[in-house]
Amino acid sequence: MIKICSLLSAFLAITAATQAEAACTVTGRTVTPVVSLTYNPFAPSNEVADINVELSNTGDTACTVRLFARPSTGGSSLLSGADRLLYRVDNGGGGGGGEAGEIGPFSLTIGARQQRMIGIHIVIPAQQIMRRGLYRTDLALRLVGDADSELALTSPNASLNVAVPARIEMNISGAAARGNGGPLSMAPASINFGEAHSGQSERVFVNIWSNGSVTVSLSSENGGVLRHMENAALPPISYSTRFDGQQINLRSPTALTRNPPATLSGGAYELAVTLGDIRRSYAGQYKDVITVSISEN
Repeated sequence: MIKICSLLSAFLAITAATQAEAACTVTGRTVTPVVSLTYNPFAPSNEVADINVELSNTGDTACTVRLFARPSTGGSSLLSGADRLLYRVDNGGGGGGGEAGEIGPFSLTIGARQQRMIGIHIVIPAQQIMRRGLYRTDLALRLVGDADSELALTSPNASLNVAVPARIEMNISGAAARGNGGPLSMAPASINFGEAHSGQSERVFVNIWSNGSVTVSLSSENGGVLRHMENAALPPISYSTRFDGQQINLRSPTALTRNPPATLSGGAYELAVTLGDIRRSYAGQYKDVITVSISEN
């Protein structure tokens, strides 16, 4: 019995010594402590960012390390005031070992006397129509080795900063192009009254996409009248104009404020033109050019 106990004690001593020799000697250094990028809410592709930590193994044995991160704004969003820009982490796997509020682990095995890079791959999904602003989160990083031992990490804090600038887009569509009594066809940015008559109305739609308030400016080349294309000295044809149901006078430039829905559909605003009395007008073609422009507020 005494001999057996002696053998067991020796075995335990050898095991403990082996574990001590295999202790993880990896250290880390955050090489991208601040990651900044610009996000276009109307772009079709995702934005990506990587927070990288350089690992150095000074020991003679390989070591598996795990990187954890605790975002200051939670595990799925960047904040700008009360507005949230969603993100996801693509390379965090299972394995456990994280503390409350941490994401990860991000695992890597590094060989003896080697240097390698471990990173957190962040994806910001496309076409989140967010208001203008700076969206950010801070991440507290933690590096863990074998047996959950804490490893030294230089610059253990990182931040992700995403600027969402003012973005506005516009097109004009849905114009009624009547020709020779034929059916309606789509002719963007053009209204053709065909064989016109008094009181005739046609319309187009001004489609606006924006992540904030915009100013819509409208002006008329002829001061709100149609002029004869061959003889501008002939009496013009008057017309009235409505934008988004609001009567406007194009004798001088007009500016209106609108707040398009912050969606991929944006806002569609009707621009309607109604002819005045043309019974005494000379035959021929009459024309005016209405210019529509938008700017951020």
